[in-house]
Amino acid sequence: MFAYRLFSTLAISYLSLTASLVAIELSFLEQTTHADLTSGDFGHLGDFVRDHVTSSEQLSLLRELADKKHSSELLFAVDATSAIQTKLHSIGVTLGEFLQIALFIESRLPQYIADGKNYLSYNRTSLPYTLEYDPETKNVFIVLDEMKANFLGSGAIKTVYKAVLYDRSHPQVVARGEQGYVIRRELEITKLLKDAPGIFEIKGFGQHPKIKKHGVVIYSKLYKPGALRNLFNKRITLTLHEKMSVALDILNGLESIHKLGIVHRDLNPGNFLIDISSGKPGGRKVVAAIADLERANYAKNVAHSKVQGAIGFTSPEGLFLQKMKGSDYFAADVYAVGLIFYHLFYEKRASWFNGSYVREVHIPLQTRYAQLVHRINRATKEKRQLLQKKRKSLKITVNEAFELLILKMVHPDPKKRGTASELCQEMASIFKKATVNAENSLR
Repeated sequence: MFAYRLFSTLAISYLSLTASLVAIELSFLEQTTHADLTSGDFGHLGDFVRDHVTSSEQLSLLRELADKKHSSELLFAVDATSAIQTKLHSIGVTLGEFLQIALFIESRLPQYIADGKNYLSYNRTSLPYTLEYDPETKNVFIVLDEMKANFLGSGAIKTVYKAVLYDRSHPQVVARGEQGYVIRRELEITKLLKDAPGIFEIKGFGQHPKIKKHGVVIYSKLYKPGALRNLFNKRITLTLHEKMSVALDILNGLESIHKLGIVHRDLNPGNFLIDISSGKPGGRKVVAAIADLERANYAKNVAHSKVQGAIGFTSPEGLFLQKMKGSDYFAADVYAVGLIFYHLFYEKRASWFNGSYVREVHIPLQTRYAQLVHRINRATKEKRQLLQKKRKSLKITVNEAFELLILKMVHPDPKKRGTASELCQEMASIFKKATVNAENSLR
């Protein structure tokens, strides 16, 4: 009994002491903030909040003080910090650090921008992280490349890290792709396709800090799990309706590209991005997009050039490079996308998928072509003809219609694959019917 009373007494004393310390801390925060707002010393206030603000309670106090002192700078900074608070742990940024950066953006960044300084290294500002401003989109980004935990991936000339798109109401964690060398054509096409349906969502552009003449930075939506290749490798399962959604998004993207007279020429699972929201299959949102426009070019300029960056996605007619006209590359793009849809639908690679048909130059070209066409027909012709008969007799299901569309896209004859616009329209109709069927089944 004595031990219990002693424990209770100690516990009450501890809680009282803790409450007193919290009260002192809040009082100290209030006094310092009041003084800095009165003097307009946002630099000192930023340093102070970085080291002392750690809780929602403190943010609420700062919001009250901002209201009393009519400080829009502090008010907007607190709003932005509160909006991203739950995501800060995932990017390794503390509450105080983000608030300091937000306060700098709201109070001091406009002058730097007016002076033409769009890239502010943390060494220049004494902030925890570097800031970058994009004059085209008017967006401000917080660069997180200094933290290994924010690394997303890399390629031959590209490195991708997480970053933050600053916004007072909806700050977002985004992807920051830093490319060491970019040709002007790629950047022009990327900007031309910004906001186009089915193209990866671009948030802004920046300049490579080390390779200013040829380097470029692209900020974009952060897709999870990322490349469609990740979905295949990790064997993440999608419902058939979700697969249809992915196919429609990709065909929208292909149509966006082809409508401008441009061909992609590097359509593989690594260059398709997919974002899957939380939730159970069937009740989540799945979004897909085409990315990486490094090899994209106007069709009129690509005659006799390599058909696809990943040679396994080369269409049969693409083996005859010397005969390939610029306009032929549209159908070659469709074939490459069809191969990916085949993998998506059947959850396995096409049996004929093999880059050896391109590499094995010691075998006569006509022989390689005949072998490839034979293998495609052996795997697809009978099923395609069966589904065509069912469609003609109006007995085809939406699932079968989706399958038929895919088998048409990988047809050995490029004239029978359909254009991106035709396929997109057909896929939209299939997806609409599948959605109606799914909704009716729930009633």
